[in-house]
Amino acid sequence: MATYSNGILGAFSGTIGNVVGSSWKGIPVIRSKPIRKKTGHSVLQEERRARFLLMSKFLRPLTDLFNQTFQKSAVGMSCFNKAFSINKQSITGNYPSIAIDFPRIALSKGRLPLGEPPTISSPESGKLLLSWKTGDGINSLLTNGSAFIAVYNEEFGRWIFGQHFIAEGNSSFMLDVIPFSGRPVQTYIGFISKGCQKISESRYMGVIQVLS
Repeated sequence: MATYSNGILGAFSGTIGNVVGSSWKGIPVIRSKPIRKKTGHSVLQEERRARFLLMSKFLRPLTDLFNQTFQKSAVGMSCFNKAFSINKQSITGNYPSIAIDFPRIALSKGRLPLGEPPTISSPESGKLLLSWKTGDGINSLLTNGSAFIAVYNEEFGRWIFGQHFIAEGNSSFMLDVIPFSGRPVQTYIGFISKGCQKISESRYMGVIQVLS
């Protein structure tokens, strides 16, 4: 900003080119025209960013699980990025009121048979029990393999994940979820064969109320 005495044009106010003339306490003042900066993002950009951040935050705690379940299928990308790619559309609602669409979330993909439908329940305080029946090839493939349970509590915004290595004859797995006692949790299960050679598709088991 600068002041000036009346020149050949005299005092002026307003804008001429990139110069703005005005008066401050009776003193003629000239200043350069401010450059308007583009601020903010388009609504579409903001929505994409919000969806990206929501899903990234939701999936990130399960990175160790994804390193097993997407080990074979993550080609040219990290296992986490593979999981994100599969789940990025599993969001419901209209921006800005968006949320995770829990039944559509996939924690693993594969063709390892699940046998007869597994069941999950909360028979004891702070615990979840996964039970399954062998058959359809599941018995031989899962010997020395593992089963996993992953549960999410919306109130805390927190996952608890557990993996159980299966010995021959095992058909159940109890997971401690004491921090979620008395609260509902979103539940997912799946199976991994020895050496991660084969993976089952994860199954969403619905909302379970953990006994308090």
